[in-house]
Amino acid sequence: MLEFDLEQSKQIHDYGTAAGAGILLSDIFLIKRNAEIANIHLNESRKFITLSKQSERLTEWFPIMSKWQAQFGDRELASIYIDSTTFAINHKQDEFNVIQLLKAQQKIDRHNQLLKETQFGLQNQKRINQLYLLIIIIILLTIFILLRHLINKRKKQQIIIEKLRIENDLKEAQFKINQFIIRIEDQIAINEKLQNQFKNFQSYEQNDNHPSQETISNLKSTKILTDDDWISFKYSFEKIYPNFITKLKDKFPTITEAECRYLMLSLLNLSHKEMAYTLGISNSAIRVTWNRVRKKMNGNIDDTPQSLIDKI
Repeated sequence: MLEFDLEQSKQIHDYGTAAGAGILLSDIFLIKRNAEIANIHLNESRKFITLSKQSERLTEWFPIMSKWQAQFGDRELASIYIDSTTFAINHKQDEFNVIQLLKAQQKIDRHNQLLKETQFGLQNQKRINQLYLLIIIIILLTIFILLRHLINKRKKQQIIIEKLRIENDLKEAQFKINQFIIRIEDQIAINEKLQNQFKNFQSYEQNDNHPSQETISNLKSTKILTDDDWISFKYSFEKIYPNFITKLKDKFPTITEAECRYLMLSLLNLSHKEMAYTLGISNSAIRVTWNRVRKKMNGNIDDTPQSLIDKI
């Protein structure tokens, strides 16, 4: 179709259309890597641009010639043609700006001519100019006020959205923490019930190798929160108490991970018994951890976990 348009345009001497068709064809043959035919169309379309006096088409011709030079010719020439493309585009823009300026100037000239033809003279012309200036100032001030209003409105919306996001994150984190606590309480109740049942079996059989003894031992060492659970728990905890762990370790760098967990669970008001079930350790181990925490945090015998936490 392009070749047909090209031939028809050449026959009726429509060189502008012929130039456009030739540029497109040269690009197509470049893609097909047919350098010879692409070059023929490039040279022919350049001639049509000159004949049509449509120099603005150079902004389309220069990039294709640059591609041809880069693939089959001189790479330095390719760079020059790229620069020529930029120059042609700028020149085209400059011509457009000149036309716009000329049109604007014509409007100004007509306006000035009308002013000169009025009977109000130079004084009225001055007043009109002052009025125009005032209108421009008012328009600029109005635009400025509207922009400030839109910017402030957008900032407020972003603040509200961020606040809602934070609130939702906190609600979700609090929900997960509550679920952990409920799981702990439920598991404690189940374990205590099972232990009571096993004690009935023990009254009949005191052998250490009895299956009930082994089951009770396993229950006592069961971790209610697995390692994966603890990672999720810690993530939710930090949502509710941001920087707690960082501040704790900065102020008391000798605090261990186990002692840190003890304080985190204390902050949620878990008892020593609940902590023992949660961490899968004995009550005595929890008490040992508490004594170490109190010593490292310079506490005394009257201190509670909460009173030490308040010092962080």
